Amino acid sequence: MKNIIQKGLVVGVVAAIVLFMGGLAQAKWQCNIHNEKGQAWYGVGDSKADASGYAMTFCSANTKNVNNCVIDTCFTLGSKKPAPKPKPKTVSGWTCTSLNARGSTFETLGDTKSQAAANATQACVNNSTYASNCHIIGCKQL
Repeated sequence: MKNIIQKGLVVGVVAAIVLFMGGLAQAKWQCNIHNEKGQAWYGVGDSKADASGYAMTFCSANTKNVNNCVIDTCFTLGSKKPAPKPKPKTVSGWTCTSLNARGSTFETLGDTKSQAAANATQACVNNSTYASNCHIIGCKQL
């Protein structure tokens, strides 16, 4: 009887560890969003869709025209690298890339070069320990 209890305890502990580690493996997503005034919010969720939905909720609650809410970047929290963004359907605008001290890059879009640079800098600042380590490394017109 004692032997059965010990085996059951070992199996229970192993099962608990496997379930705990499985929960840790699930990545959380974060999406950063801004409005026409340059105000920024972020949302975190279990999927990219959840995270962007939460970010959009915060932006729309604090913006007069919801159409001015623009998602800048989405990435998994473990990676600190933006997920690939789909190319915009129009070929106008700018894209800029910023870099932090850890070598993480943040690429964002904007209607103008200065807006794209500001978006890239903000994405870097939001995901870096020290904002002063964020620098624009390049911009290109689409």
